[in-house]
Amino acid sequence: MRIKEVSEKFGILPTTLRFYEEKGLTPPVPRDENGVRVYGEFELNWVNFIKCMRSAGCSIAMLQKYSQLCREGDATIADRLALLKQQCAALEEKERALQESLTILREKIETYDQRLLQHEKKLRNVKTP
Repeated sequence: MRIKEVSEKFGILPTTLRFYEEKGLTPPVPRDENGVRVYGEFELNWVNFIKCMRSAGCSIAMLQKYSQLCREGDATIADRLALLKQQCAALEEKERALQESLTILREKIETYDQRLLQHEKKLRNVKTP
């Protein structure tokens, strides 16, 4: 796939894809004889992973570290696993905090729904001359 197709597939700007590659978040993308990037399944999987992790709030620095560890080979598997577990724990904490916020927000909405119903009842009971 060419960069434009990858951009459309993942909803990421071509400049963002180039940035990911330049910063080492993804492995270097192979190029054709004209120097045009050609994404294969391996590169697409990386783009998908990076997009997912960025959407979840993972930092560029963390993803650079993870990508560097991957390039260093199997000797870094334990370090990669630890990094992923750390990110998973952080996301679980964010999820817990979001659930708590949603609960409070829903309660507040319910309060206003009830107040609005009461207000509408009062308006119906008001007689106009």
